[in-house]
Amino acid sequence: MASKFPNTFAKQISKSQQEKVAVTRLWDLCLLYLEGQQYVSYDRTLQQYATTTTQGRPTKYVINLLINIYRHITSKLSVEYPSISVLPASPSTEDVIKAKSSEEAIKYFWHQNNMKGTIHSAMKWLISCGNAGLHTVYDPSTDTVRVEVVAPYNIYYEPGVRSAEDSRWVAVRTIVPRSDLEAAFPKKKKAISDMVDSTYQADGPQTQGSNVPLENRIDVYDVYYSDGRYGIYAGNEWLHEGTYPANSKPLVLMQYTDVPFKLWGIGLIANLIDLQSLYNRSRNQIIENVDLMSNPKWLIPKTAGVAQSAIKGKPGEKVYYNSAGGKPEQISGAALPAHVLANVQQLQNEMLDVAGLHSTSMGKRAVGINSAASINALSQNDSSQLQMTQQDVELAIKDVASSVLLYMREHYGEAKMMRMMDSTGKVVFKAIQGTDLVDTPEIFLEAGSLFRDETNDRFQKVIQMLQLGVISKDDAMRELALKTSNKFLLDKIASMSHAQDMLKGVIAGKSIQIFPSDDTETFIEVFQDFMRTEEFYDLEPRIQDNIASYFEEFHAAQGEQAEDLREREMNKQPSAQQMRNIAAQKTGKLSAALSPSKPQDVLGAMPTQQGQAGGLTSRRGPQRTQPTPEEVASKRAEALGGGFGGTK
Repeated sequence: MASKFPNTFAKQISKSQQEKVAVTRLWDLCLLYLEGQQYVSYDRTLQQYATTTTQGRPTKYVINLLINIYRHITSKLSVEYPSISVLPASPSTEDVIKAKSSEEAIKYFWHQNNMKGTIHSAMKWLISCGNAGLHTVYDPSTDTVRVEVVAPYNIYYEPGVRSAEDSRWVAVRTIVPRSDLEAAFPKKKKAISDMVDSTYQADGPQTQGSNVPLENRIDVYDVYYSDGRYGIYAGNEWLHEGTYPANSKPLVLMQYTDVPFKLWGIGLIANLIDLQSLYNRSRNQIIENVDLMSNPKWLIPKTAGVAQSAIKGKPGEKVYYNSAGGKPEQISGAALPAHVLANVQQLQNEMLDVAGLHSTSMGKRAVGINSAASINALSQNDSSQLQMTQQDVELAIKDVASSVLLYMREHYGEAKMMRMMDSTGKVVFKAIQGTDLVDTPEIFLEAGSLFRDETNDRFQKVIQMLQLGVISKDDAMRELALKTSNKFLLDKIASMSHAQDMLKGVIAGKSIQIFPSDDTETFIEVFQDFMRTEEFYDLEPRIQDNIASYFEEFHAAQGEQAEDLREREMNKQPSAQQMRNIAAQKTGKLSAALSPSKPQDVLGAMPTQQGQAGGLTSRRGPQRTQPTPEEVASKRAEALGGGFGGTK
């Protein structure tokens, strides 16, 4: 791998920026139209956008239909944000531990980095300009890995490429105060002090009064080469030279609509600009016609003797004229033809068609559609048109999650992971460090899961597991009260890791001991999986016998734990309902209504019937007769006599 960075990188950045001029002008126009400035044109002399003048038409009203479409699509993409689930490469215990540990690490990062808000910010750039970047970085000052949203203005690729994959490098521009840069690189302080100020203000829609330059700011570029080199470039100096984790993608470019042989994607607003301009022009014509019809022209004979300032259009106005010279009359203007109003409605419908929306999706009633099935079908069709964008976002999040995992493996130590995830962090750290993600990937990231992990979703997940009988009522109460809906999963990961450590100890010839608090079921699973592999049969017979003997002890310990559990259940005090059922059996009366879902309770509480000999007959078993007092006394006398050996 070459360690020399090019000295002419400033020229490559400049050339890349020149190639972006046409597309950045389109981004500027999209942002201006979205803001509501829809009567602008670019002035090459001033190098900024200026408001255009409409000759003969003083009115320039803006009816911005773009903003509602933008808000609707942004909300729709933000709600269905993707989360990550990690699938094991095989059903083996080791791969399951690695996958679940990696999933817990990614899940913690998702909440800690507020990825929902990050993706929401990226969607704004994606919809307005058609492009957005997600930048994975490691900040040594805070010892954290984070994901940042990068505006398309700040992304640079190798000049001449047609896709991001073809570029040998990608650069991400950041605007840094000069003092902060000098503090970060004290050895380069002299070179940093001589650098020119940032040209950041030259990007974006430049209008009058918005191009005030920033002082003491420096353009800093994070440059990532495809061969693994990483450098920080500013001015004409390489401030830092190093590498980044292999197989990671520090910058992932998302596109709203990807077009082949085109580096930059097309956004939602770009195709609506012309329609929005036509709509504004048509609406202004209608407003002008309304004004004209409200203030019609007058025909005043010159011999009427009416002064030019006599008619002012005020309510109750008096106009004096010479009746012999003729009466002033108003000229009623021609009404707008029907096709003008139809054209306005047609333009509005075309904007929704281009955006991939129907009136029902925007909360309006569609003409001629009244059935709920048709309305739902239209809404689902609108959602399916966003599938292309959603898929591109999901693939980008998949690459980001993989890069985050690699960055955590590269920079996070065991102490850091334990601070993040308490005692489970040690297990997660060991699993991530032992995961071979470089040569032969053992973990697959499934970004299409779209599972949600917010408070209400966690509660609902616990309730569903309780209804399915997966967890007990006590466990469900604990999970809901402590808000640890995945604690059982973390405990399972820790038990599996502990069992694997025990197995390695037995293979090394050491003796192990199982405590009553250990999860014997997990021990059995881990040892059983290993005993089915070729590695087990390659061991010495003595070690095989030790593993087999421990396996039998685990089964015995599991049986003892099950027996102890049954004894504890039997020794439990009866509940209040059970006590009432016992009282009902004795008195022949039910104290409370019983649940029909438990027939054994109903049978146990059934009142008995009077038998033939004056006793009680149970409905649950065979007939049983209680003895009379005389029979009891006779049997007691026989017992006493027999006990002392006497005869009657």
